[in-house]
Amino acid sequence: MAVVNGPLAHLWVALTWGVASAVCVGWGAALATWWGGRITTWRDVSLAFWMGAGAVIATLQLWHFLLPVDGRALALIVAGGALGLALQHRAVSGVLAAADRRTILAGALVILWISNRALGVTTFYDTGMYHQPFVAWSNAGPLVPGLGNLHGRLAFNSSSLLLASAFDLGPFDGRAPHLLNGWLTAVFATEALAAWRSARGAGDPRPFDLFTLAVLPSVAFGALTQDVRSLSTDATVCLVLFAGTRLVFDGLATTPTTRGDQGRWMAAVLLLFTTAVTVKLSAAVMALASVMVVAWSLRSTSWPRWSEAFRGVVVPVLLFVGWVATGIVLSGYPLYPASVLGVDVPWRVPGEQVSAEAAWIVMSARNLNSNVIYPGASWVVPWLRGVIVRGDLFVQLPLPLLLTAAVALRARTAPHRVAWAPTWRLAFAPAVAALAFWVVAAPHTRMAQGIVWGVAAMALAWSALTFAGRQRGPARLITVVAVVSCLLGARQVAGLFLRAEPGHRVRAAVEGVVTLPASGVWMAPLPVPRLADTTLPSGLRVAVPIDDNSCWNTPGPCTPHPSAGLALRYPDAGPLAGFISADGRWAPRRWPNPWTPFLAWWRCTRGGASDAACLARTPPA
Repeated sequence: MAVVNGPLAHLWVALTWGVASAVCVGWGAALATWWGGRITTWRDVSLAFWMGAGAVIATLQLWHFLLPVDGRALALIVAGGALGLALQHRAVSGVLAAADRRTILAGALVILWISNRALGVTTFYDTGMYHQPFVAWSNAGPLVPGLGNLHGRLAFNSSSLLLASAFDLGPFDGRAPHLLNGWLTAVFATEALAAWRSARGAGDPRPFDLFTLAVLPSVAFGALTQDVRSLSTDATVCLVLFAGTRLVFDGLATTPTTRGDQGRWMAAVLLLFTTAVTVKLSAAVMALASVMVVAWSLRSTSWPRWSEAFRGVVVPVLLFVGWVATGIVLSGYPLYPASVLGVDVPWRVPGEQVSAEAAWIVMSARNLNSNVIYPGASWVVPWLRGVIVRGDLFVQLPLPLLLTAAVALRARTAPHRVAWAPTWRLAFAPAVAALAFWVVAAPHTRMAQGIVWGVAAMALAWSALTFAGRQRGPARLITVVAVVSCLLGARQVAGLFLRAEPGHRVRAAVEGVVTLPASGVWMAPLPVPRLADTTLPSGLRVAVPIDDNSCWNTPGPCTPHPSAGLALRYPDAGPLAGFISADGRWAPRRWPNPWTPFLAWWRCTRGGASDAACLARTPPA
């Protein structure tokens, strides 16, 4: 298809992102109108976008209980965005008209570059294993009861995959990985340009602007990696956490004065962090702590009227309740793979499966996806070595920690004060709580990048004004950001050059920055897995990947771990009616993947033997 295969694919992707952004801004503008607010600055447009994305997800969740995410759902979403824009079209147009030509040109170039990066081959493992398969199920029909029985990962219930399903239609069928995260990355990158223009011309730069600039190295590095052309939920939640943390930081530093402003701030924080939790359950501690900090900072504020409170919480509540209900339909557990609050429904997945999924998440985070089993605390030293040596892990965790430490050390030798409200320091508290939970629960650097880069951004924003002053601070900050970003880009290109085979090194280095067409095709199609057709004892026929766990865009039931007890919920109704575990027993093949004996080891430890003893008696995969 010319739309996705030709050189104009960049423009089609950029145009699609533009329409999607306008739709989300429209939904956010409708919320702002409902909350009694007005759009007057680029910051209001930014907030409208991220709030609108949460509102769109809430709407898609409710829709998906009854109908597939198809062209009708897309039409509803676009119509809602158009209505929202109509409510505040003059205000939004005024903000956009105020942008100077250089900012618009720079934004267009950034968007085209990120759209180019998003066109390349998708190799992100989880996208093939369960992200894109869930998108395919969402497009095929309404929410499927017991889908987690077919494949546990399909019950992980990330709401961002519903948003991806709205992209995976028409000429972009099967190409959502090229659109979702690249879109959110492009939004944040263009926001950084607006932040630079705003901070440079302000006598007293806003913390909102400075945070947006300071987090740019993480955003730019994401555009250089597979994240930009994947459905990675870690990459998605990272950007949502940036938006939420930025809002908390700005509010605590500038202290909204009127009751209306305070109420809208609290409502927006609640919506953004609820969105983060529905994208990735691991964001729950960060979200809860952030909402608590904002509520505490407003403790002396008079209580809002019931009508105001209702308008502020109704969308976050609908989003959260819809997400919990979706989890129950998918697996029988509202917070799968957590086993708490399980509901006794016929399609509930076996309890052993839930516990094993949770245990593997912890182990794979500790071994940094290496599939090695580390009993007890033996994972710590290899983990530290991997985090320091591997470039992507270094960028996700040690680099922002080093930047934060550098600011802290300099502050000790030359302390100064910034004219912010003293409550701004409370913005660090949620990150501390979230990192403590992260260390215990699942310490993979991907799951912490949205937290630690947020901490680094707040520290850098403070240092810019503390050590350079309000006039020179933004320029000093953008210099630091540019240097760090360029060094990360150079490291990425150099690594690709050195790892490539002789004779292919120049092309490999170039493709580290821009995507080149393969066989004349610009937007790379999704990989097609090798499959084996398997008939289970129940008579259900499923496709099983031969080489790994990836089903990609395979039509019909596909699972890398067929269990002997897997059956259709209603044999005569077909797969869309749901799946059950007929005997309640979980007997998967090759779980969690073909390269680790984790399941045998884990079952052994559950029997009471020590970790080390079980490892000694566990045969290799």
